[in-house]
Amino acid sequence: MRNAALSLLSLLVCQAALAAGRDATIVTRSQWNSSVASDGVHFMTVFAEESASTWPIVAARISRAGRPLDPFGLQVADTTRRADPSIAYGGSTYLIVWTDAEKLWVRRFSADGAAIDPSPIAVRTNHGEYSRPAVTWNGSAFFVVWLENGWIFDMFIAPDGTVSTARLIAIVSFLDGGPAVAWNGRIFLVIFGSYGPLPFEGRTRTGTGAVLVAADGTPIDPRPVIPGLIDTRADTVHGSVASNGRDFLVATDDAYDLSVIPVTSTHGTLTVGSRKILFRGFGGIQSDIGWNGSDYVVAWQYPAPSTAGLRPDEW
Repeated sequence: MRNAALSLLSLLVCQAALAAGRDATIVTRSQWNSSVASDGVHFMTVFAEESASTWPIVAARISRAGRPLDPFGLQVADTTRRADPSIAYGGSTYLIVWTDAEKLWVRRFSADGAAIDPSPIAVRTNHGEYSRPAVTWNGSAFFVVWLENGWIFDMFIAPDGTVSTARLIAIVSFLDGGPAVAWNGRIFLVIFGSYGPLPFEGRTRTGTGAVLVAADGTPIDPRPVIPGLIDTRADTVHGSVASNGRDFLVATDDAYDLSVIPVTSTHGTLTVGSRKILFRGFGGIQSDIGWNGSDYVVAWQYPAPSTAGLRPDEW
């Protein structure tokens, strides 16, 4: 996900760091596209950095008190373009996934920050365009989803690095955006941005699509080539999803609003609840959602005329 954990975990880290009067930034270079996960004790965040000639992917551990444990970062990979890494934790292992050009890459780290894999491993090589991948843990393996040439694929990666065969779960379009995923203990819900062309301006997001996936990675939807849209607003720009162990809650950002939409599944059929607006901003909202064991927690960042901040809300 961009990760479902990011909302709660980064919120805790940032609040602790700000309360202590410390800068939570690991290094002084520009950083982009962060994702975070927790081993239950500390956190590990991964992000892209900007250098003179490359876009390094860097990870760093942060304590619950907000203290950086790796002040100079942990080098994950060097890429030739800005990557969108995602991270999840399970089986005593952090798994970092990202795409670069025509490959899907992974690298495993232990909870103490040591690299398990000596170098990044390409688990998928194909000619085409890849989106940012998303990853979650289902209790026994990592479940990775990504968009490739307009098709959504999934695969499982075990903590020991064993990789399953990639499986096609939906055919969408070349213009559909990167996915997010959550596991409710029985099934996966994969959401993605549905885009349409916009004359002279590239493309515009037309809504948020969804695909239900069984525990073994096969699509549940009877017609996966036409996933049902759970959000049809044309100004939606980003979506994330989390689960409370039974149902799902989707968070979507549009030009000015942050909203949540409850989603349930009965016998493979999606039921979409009413949209609730959590926050109205000034544009440029970026949010994520997570489950903390008792509540959904949504964190978001937004620009304002005189300030920008990270604000929580609970559902």
